[in-house]
Amino acid sequence: MAEINYQTMDIPPEVPSSRSAYRRFLAGFAGVQAIGLVMMTLLGVFLYSFGKSGFAWDKEHVFKFHPLFMTTALVHLNSKGMLLYRLMRNRPKLPVKIAHACFNLMSFGMTIAGLVAVIQHKNDLLHAHFFSLHSWLGIGTIGLFGLQWLAGFLVFLYPGGSPPIRAIVLRLHRFCGAIILGLACMTVLTGAVTLAGALWCSSAWVCSCCWRWRTSAGHRDSRPQESDGLLEI
Repeated sequence: MAEINYQTMDIPPEVPSSRSAYRRFLAGFAGVQAIGLVMMTLLGVFLYSFGKSGFAWDKEHVFKFHPLFMTTALVHLNSKGMLLYRLMRNRPKLPVKIAHACFNLMSFGMTIAGLVAVIQHKNDLLHAHFFSLHSWLGIGTIGLFGLQWLAGFLVFLYPGGSPPIRAIVLRLHRFCGAIILGLACMTVLTGAVTLAGALWCSSAWVCSCCWRWRTSAGHRDSRPQESDGLLEI
């Protein structure tokens, strides 16, 4: 295992065994980014057309910012920030650190905006807060993400820790980053399942009402009509 160089970077850049290995990594990275862009585009189109079309910070539209911001921040931008060290391993390390911190700070700010959006939405509808598995997974993920960013900034950027402290924190920082990304994916999936269940229930309720209306209308139409002769009797 390569030794840590504290004068340049916490860990030395990994040298690929061959150029083909790095090309494979770049191809995989490009594929992942393309999938991410397609995912965000489809999500944006769905949310734009969901309910009352459009995006706005009002009672009817504010909830749409919650899934859009959370998915973009915790999955798309977070994974980009994690891959910067792998993608730019031969670059000067301080700019890579700053770019990594900026990506994660932007992701954290967007996450807070998404949290504010769903809180305002529930306040407008007088719904209870933080009662589902999705909500508590989200709160835990956001809390860990904020602590992770703060610890990384203090230890690796400013004011910076001593070499032994940085060596210990680096391993924990990398491990927690993977855990946070996994928790973010779990939170997004549970939120999608919750939203799909709510849409299914509302659709089933609408279909049930339509079926009852058609049945009652058909029942009224099928009743025998009184003829003029019967009325005369």
